Amino acid sequence: MSQVFYVYEHWRPDTGLPFYVGKGKGDRAHEITQSRRNPHYLNVLSKLKGLGHSVEVRIVFSRLEEKMAHTLEISQISYWRARGLSLTNMTDGGDGVTGYVPDEAARAYISVCTKEALADPEVKARHTAANIAFLSKPEVRKKISMGVVTVFADPAKRKHHGDCVKKAMAVPGVKEKMSASLKLVKSTPEARKLCGQRAKTSHARPEVREKIGTRTREALLDPAIRRKMSEQMKLSWVRRKAEKLLENNK
Repeated sequence: MSQVFYVYEHWRPDTGLPFYVGKGKGDRAHEITQSRRNPHYLNVLSKLKGLGHSVEVRIVFSRLEEKMAHTLEISQISYWRARGLSLTNMTDGGDGVTGYVPDEAARAYISVCTKEALADPEVKARHTAANIAFLSKPEVRKKISMGVVTVFADPAKRKHHGDCVKKAMAVPGVKEKMSASLKLVKSTPEARKLCGQRAKTSHARPEVREKIGTRTREALLDPAIRRKMSEQMKLSWVRRKAEKLLENNK
């Protein structure tokens, strides 16, 4: 089969976010005409024209067979909708397939294509900027928070999440990579201040303090955990003492 298909996104310059995901070949991605789009799409197009903007076309995946293009279109639509973004797509993609679950081969291919796309610094920067802009909206953060609370209220889902995290952490290099990312995030005074403010706000709630206290007491019943915490505290004190000595010797 010929690999002439691609997956594209149409972005709004005024919000810095996508509003449509499609699949096509040839000039399909650039066919922004009233005869080829749905009413919701046309409403956005009208607003952009009123603001003096034009649609920004981005090719997300290219050189695809049609079946894989459908799969990746579904994946992109699902990705943005899972983050609360309201797309103008009338269906879930893949010629309107609803509830489609890609098999292992499709998921592996999606993973490879995504990694290849994000290897481009420009694509990665745009993707990061879009996520930051999207997650900066209070209503989005509230929706995500409510979703997390709902999921974690189910003991089975909490256990599943814990098992997934443990499995991921067992992969060589993952723990080190996450640690490096957290250190980078907290490397600026502004980021540390923000983390501190959020922690104080959270800990100010009695139910949160009670939950933390209960879990801490339960964890400390395990001798291995007590030993590990003791070792970490000793290491922390040694490091602080060494840092103080170095500071005094300057």
